[in-house]
Amino acid sequence: MNTPRTALAQFTVKGVVDYCTVCECCGRTNLKRTVALMPLDCEGNEEGQVSYYGTQCAADALRWTMTKVTNTAQLANRQHQERDDWARRIISVFGPVEYATHWEQAHLWISRNPNSTSSPSKSIADLLAQARTQLTDTALGPARPHTVAEFRPHWVLWDGAKVRHTVAVLPDQDAARQKLRTVQRELRARRVLTRAFTVQALDAQSAKESAHAAAALARYKAQNDAEGWLTGDVRDWR
Repeated sequence: MNTPRTALAQFTVKGVVDYCTVCECCGRTNLKRTVALMPLDCEGNEEGQVSYYGTQCAADALRWTMTKVTNTAQLANRQHQERDDWARRIISVFGPVEYATHWEQAHLWISRNPNSTSSPSKSIADLLAQARTQLTDTALGPARPHTVAEFRPHWVLWDGAKVRHTVAVLPDQDAARQKLRTVQRELRARRVLTRAFTVQALDAQSAKESAHAAAALARYKAQNDAEGWLTGDVRDWR
């Protein structure tokens, strides 16, 4: 999604923050929140560093009403969060194979994108670069976890077709185990049988995506072994 902007504005609204309480335009302090504004060049492209203005100063700079500034900033925040969620899923799924062989990358890529004709290695590299750029953007706060080293274990309940529940193992493993058992009992009462396994991911939603990716990869490999195809030179998939 694109951040909302106006063709006549000198800024685009990146969102609203509460950790910066000083308006960089008028110098007013102790504000409840400020609006993050990114300057634009003459062609409307982002250029320079983000500035943080009070809502009134942001409205004056954009020649908008304060209501429009507030609504646009809140929408930008939601879109920023959606992009963060997407980035965590991408890194959780493809991060572990970033330095794998081209053949291993091809297996994972094709299992998730069976109709793709693009290079798996390049596609994975491009997606990971985009995801990391998103999570290291500090316009609305500090950089978020974005490396494999920051993965954390999550328990996943799988019913054979889809993920029913995920729970972070840390920091309280006992509480996580109790939660998992409670959900498993509730599902069993509805005659839904599940098994639990562990995946490494950046968050619970990403753990769910990683579990689906692992299942898709397992199905793909099983089908590939049964049919005996896709055994050509790995260089074909670079």
